[in-house]
Amino acid sequence: MLTALARPAATSERASHRGYTGSPLRQLPLPPRELRRLVGPTDPEPFDNPSGGPVFPDVPMHAYAFVFDFGCGCGRVARQMMQQQVAPQRYIGVDAQRISVEWCRANLTPHAPQFTFEQGMRLTLEWYRRSLGA
Repeated sequence: MLTALARPAATSERASHRGYTGSPLRQLPLPPRELRRLVGPTDPEPFDNPSGGPVFPDVPMHAYAFVFDFGCGCGRVARQMMQQQVAPQRYIGVDAQRISVEWCRANLTPHAPQFTFEQGMRLTLEWYRRSLGA
């Protein structure tokens, strides 16, 4: 059953909760409850950033240029960062759960191609350099 969750969300799922406000990047699909349950709270509110402010207010904005999210789950922080007024120039999310990574690739990356997702926990320096384009 979880494999079916990786498919792109239906249009009705994209705007079905209160956090969405007209901007195309704010019209992001919400991960299915089954995937949210794997990472913690299932309430949709922590998956949104309606103010568009920095996800981590104490972190200087220049530090958001490149984000490496180790343990990205089903994209809670990725969604919030996509909704920031200034989104990261590059975001790489890594998680052990293949189904979560597949869902993020199918549902979040199409909205912000600079956000990519990888499955696995063993990363090499070579992979890291390639991901930076070096």
